[in-house]
Amino acid sequence: MNFNNEVIRDYILHNSDNKVIKEFKNNCQKMIEALNSIPDFFKNEKMETLEWANLSVEDPKRANNILKEEAEKDIQFLLIVTSFKLYHLFNSIINDLEENKDYEALCLLRVLLENVCFLKYNLEKVKKIVKKINSNTTTYFVYHKHCEDLEKISKKIKKGTKIENVAKEGEGATFAKNILEAVDFVSSLKGYETIGAKYDILSDYTHPNYLSNDFFGVPTEIHGEKEDLFLEKERIILVKGETSLFLKTFPDEFKKLKIKYIGMIISVIDMCISLYLSSKEDFEKIKICNLRSEIPNREYLLSFSKEKRLKMFKEAQAHFS
Repeated sequence: MNFNNEVIRDYILHNSDNKVIKEFKNNCQKMIEALNSIPDFFKNEKMETLEWANLSVEDPKRANNILKEEAEKDIQFLLIVTSFKLYHLFNSIINDLEENKDYEALCLLRVLLENVCFLKYNLEKVKKIVKKINSNTTTYFVYHKHCEDLEKISKKIKKGTKIENVAKEGEGATFAKNILEAVDFVSSLKGYETIGAKYDILSDYTHPNYLSNDFFGVPTEIHGEKEDLFLEKERIILVKGETSLFLKTFPDEFKKLKIKYIGMIISVIDMCISLYLSSKEDFEKIKICNLRSEIPNREYLLSFSKEKRLKMFKEAQAHFS
């Protein structure tokens, strides 16, 4: 892809010795292609628990296949629902930067970073659970227990909330995981050590702090050496100053003020692209092995009618819930 925005184009051109900036356009294109490859819809329905329990008695092979497929769908759901959000966020950020809507772009960039970090954070949890699932394919209850652990992550994505009264009243609602845990986790990974610091900067741009105010201001008082007093439009932000002039919309001659944060924007977007593409690839590599064990006491359970079995399963479900 190519940027039409003159400031971005010039910035990339004049910093072509920097590998991240040099590859930025190509990496953006890879991201767009990856997000476009995600299906347009995803249905994550599951067989009713009692129905599945009865099927595990009548046809264990089919029941085990369904369990495996449902576990795989839980994994796919994490990737796809995040990708749906990233599709809109990423395209909006690029479009906003093209149209000099930099404040909007940076606010959305923070959300993009949160979602990508959360995806990576959950990927590592999923990989650990799947390893346990695949190590217990002949142990019926252990295999099931780890499949339930996988489903819990999916349920948090579906029903999670931080609003306490909603969480208490909503059936099956769970508290959303604090995004800072995901950001801290990614910051511990090689090559992403600066993610936490950049997330803090993006938060300042988003919240009503100095940086968000700075977006609408032009330095009018200059502090420093005599040679710093030249207010060239493309260098105005490079001098030490204090802002007392604020503008709702910057005139064209001030558009080059974008240089004060365009480098950071490119850096964060590049990290988001890298994290997403690697996470997507890892998600698509995850495979779950079939359960190779029948439900315990199957022959005994077959001696009962379907109605009797369903009643027994229902009572057991109520006891353990």
